[in-house]
Amino acid sequence: ITDHEIDRLQGHVESRLGHRAFVIDAPWPTRQWLMEKGTSAEYGARELKRTIHRHLTQPLASLVSRQQISAGGRVLVEVAADGASLNLRSMGLGEPPMPAAPSVLVVDDNAELLKFMTHATADCRWDPMPARTVTEARKLFSKHEVHAAIIDMGINDWGGVDLALDLRDAWPDVQVVLTCETEPSNAVLEVCDDHDFEVVKKPFLTADLLDFLRDRVIEVRTSC
Repeated sequence: ITDHEIDRLQGHVESRLGHRAFVIDAPWPTRQWLMEKGTSAEYGARELKRTIHRHLTQPLASLVSRQQISAGGRVLVEVAADGASLNLRSMGLGEPPMPAAPSVLVVDDNAELLKFMTHATADCRWDPMPARTVTEARKLFSKHEVHAAIIDMGINDWGGVDLALDLRDAWPDVQVVLTCETEPSNAVLEVCDDHDFEVVKKPFLTADLLDFLRDRVIEVRTSC
């Protein structure tokens, strides 16, 4: 819902401002902050639209009215240091973008494990892209670059391997770890070996997994 509302706001900016439009850059920690502020056990997500309007739409409108956003530029939306509000910073066309955090696609149908791994990746300064199904994962990597992936091999009746192969076709340099609860067949292990997919048995330490992927991603980026 949070992603949908931000996408809708981006579409509104583009349709209303035309050639004066700008990009709303709201990284995952910002979206997580909005989601936590706009949801509760009592009311669910009913306050989410109001939270986004108050903390994002209205401040953006103020910047636009004061002509503080360059046409074709972007607005970086970050969580303030005290965690109590959002900071909006207008980035002009000539201003270099901030270095992007490596993105990691996390695919698992275990909701609690997925939530934990998503938080762990964000804490390690990765940009997490969580998905509970193969379909969700495909939508994510069709729109966004992926540097690394942690994929449950058994998701959707052992569809994790096929998903990893399609991901590698889309992003050839992506580093992939496949997780599993039972020992894969020799045929599956051969496919993983041929494509340099690491296989890790559950349970595993997420920090160790991210350290392993970080080393591989740094190696690829350095060699490019």
